[in-house]
Amino acid sequence: MKQVLILAVALAGCTASAESQRSQAAEADRDLAKATEGRVAGKPQDCIPINRAGGPQIIDKQTLVYTDMGTVYVNRLPAACPTLDRNDTIISEVYGGNLCRNDRFRSLQPGTSIPGAYCQLGSFTPYRKAKD
Repeated sequence: MKQVLILAVALAGCTASAESQRSQAAEADRDLAKATEGRVAGKPQDCIPINRAGGPQIIDKQTLVYTDMGTVYVNRLPAACPTLDRNDTIISEVYGGNLCRNDRFRSLQPGTSIPGAYCQLGSFTPYRKAKD
């Protein structure tokens, strides 16, 4: 009887975790749709100027959004960043005046002083307002 109860509790935890993941994925989809609403994707580029880039907005563990004078840049990381969370601060390693594909960054959780693991940026896909 004890084993059945433990299994039931474990399965309930898995169900709650799966529901939480679905909810987080839906929220990320909504945030990305809102950031790119009314815009058309352009050709991905390797770099954006860091001095004009606003953000990033953390969408999920594999997607960041930067803005630059009306253009929204979506950066899909080559791999999920395991320590990245929506409320984190991003600490980027920038060489020169641009933020580029393959540049490394770390995330810092609020209230902590030790950043997480290194993660790597992907290409920047520009989204510009559609012209009529």
